[in-house]
Amino acid sequence: MDNKMVSGNFLTVPGLKYHTFCAQMCSKYSNCYSFFYDVTDYSCFLHDDVYTTSTTSHPSTTRYYVSDSRVPSTAVTTEQQTTEAETATTTPTTTTTTTTTTTVPPPVCTTGFTSTSGYCFLISTIKRSWTSARTSCRGYGNADLLVIDSSTKQTFFNNYMKNNGHLNSYHFGVHHIYSNGNFELVDGRTQATATFTYWGTGEPNNIDGPDLCGFINWKNSVTELRWNDGACTYQDYYICEVNMS
Repeated sequence: MDNKMVSGNFLTVPGLKYHTFCAQMCSKYSNCYSFFYDVTDYSCFLHDDVYTTSTTSHPSTTRYYVSDSRVPSTAVTTEQQTTEAETATTTPTTTTTTTTTTTVPPPVCTTGFTSTSGYCFLISTIKRSWTSARTSCRGYGNADLLVIDSSTKQTFFNNYMKNNGHLNSYHFGVHHIYSNGNFELVDGRTQATATFTYWGTGEPNNIDGPDLCGFINWKNSVTELRWNDGACTYQDYYICEVNMS
């Protein structure tokens, strides 16, 4: 049964935006004992009958009603309805955003490594293949084979190793040199993105095959440490490094 048509409806008030307004309208009339509010068209129907859940004209889920008790008497004016409606639609919602800042501790030079001039490194005293040397470096947890990516760093290791008697050849962090001359650093940069190289004259020459690895050795009467390429299986000393930047 359509609740708009039930008996006892003595007043219909259209255009009330909220069911609470309908309840307030009911409270104005001493003979209003129940009301129906239609959420589809905002109509308010006031009744002089008490409706209960056993009443045959029980409202649908789209309607509100009061049956057992009346809403406390409250005077309602058109101005109050307008003000309350505006308040209900314009009250701002405050949202609190919490930002968590995570502080990353600075790198720490590994125990047993040499720490000087902002670098942290270990020059090995045993020989390994390039792959085995890299595995050994990474076994320290935060190290890898040495990457030389600036003239400043190249000059530092050139002087440090010469002054401290490290005059052999050493694996470092260059690998996968192909016939077209491309290479990769162990930090993921390629020849296209690297900003510095220091190959010896005529290097890399790929003389030992297409899958090669890098090492540094002394040229020009042991005055200059230059880059070279060779078989990754070649047994050589190596240099590990912790990136301190």
